Amino acid sequence: MPSISSQRMEQLRSEYEELKNRCREVDIKYSTDVVEPQLNLPPSLNLEKLDYVPKSEEELTALAEQEIASATITKQSALDKSHATKLKSFALQRDKLSAQLEVTCRNLADDYGVEQATIHRKLVNHGLSFSSTATSALDDCATKYQENVRRANTDAQAERELITRAEEDEEQLYQQSCDALEEDRLARLAKAYQKLADSEESRRISIIKYNNSLEEKEQRYQYSRERAYESAWRYAEERAEQNQKLYQQLGETGFRDMIEREKYNLFIDTFSSYTRDEGNFVLSIDSFVRNNLGAYYSGFVDWVNTTLVP
Repeated sequence: MPSISSQRMEQLRSEYEELKNRCREVDIKYSTDVVEPQLNLPPSLNLEKLDYVPKSEEELTALAEQEIASATITKQSALDKSHATKLKSFALQRDKLSAQLEVTCRNLADDYGVEQATIHRKLVNHGLSFSSTATSALDDCATKYQENVRRANTDAQAERELITRAEEDEEQLYQQSCDALEEDRLARLAKAYQKLADSEESRRISIIKYNNSLEEKEQRYQYSRERAYESAWRYAEERAEQNQKLYQQLGETGFRDMIEREKYNLFIDTFSSYTRDEGNFVLSIDSFVRNNLGAYYSGFVDWVNTTLVP
């Protein structure tokens, strides 16, 4: 066996297959029968259309909600924070008012005790401890004290009512602001939804146009393919008719000799680039060369062994 690398052997086998195909083309070229055209035209372009799955109203609404969520949360958070701050302020005012009232009442009680003691001492000094004058003086002192306490509580209650009204106004304003924010949210939601719906409609139209263009392209291809096959069949029929006439002119022997000679030239053209060992290796692969060269085979083998370099 000649010294040929396995890689080179594979290359020679590949070239040999190409040579066989060229020989088969010669057979088709001179066939007296109509040979079916072998065009490299698949039955279809198999263009992949785009599927359109429309988004539901629920999906579009959810997407719109996502788009406006951040702004809505920011606005509501700011509103809630402001409201909470004001409510805290009102609570502090109430606590301060209660503390002030407690101090006022304690001071009034202290003053009342001091005044009682002063009156009692004066009455004792004048010997009037158990007189009607003592009773009247102490009653006046108690009445004055009770009136001061009542006035302090009344004033504190009035302050509480002012705080309560301010708090109620704040709650009303807060609710109005929440309602306005909700209206704003719904308006922004409707706008975002419509934008998404318009985009979805544009996508639907684009997909329809694209799929229609694929359909048109497929139709044009089918028309061109049909015309190509019609032309190829006409050519195959004309070629078969011409070959039949040529066969009649040359006779069976002359016709076969013409084919074998053309194949012989193909083998010469291919083997010219081989070494003698490579040429003999290809000849040993199978009997294709022998079967196709006929009377030219022996001469070809001699050419390989005398002309090609070792």
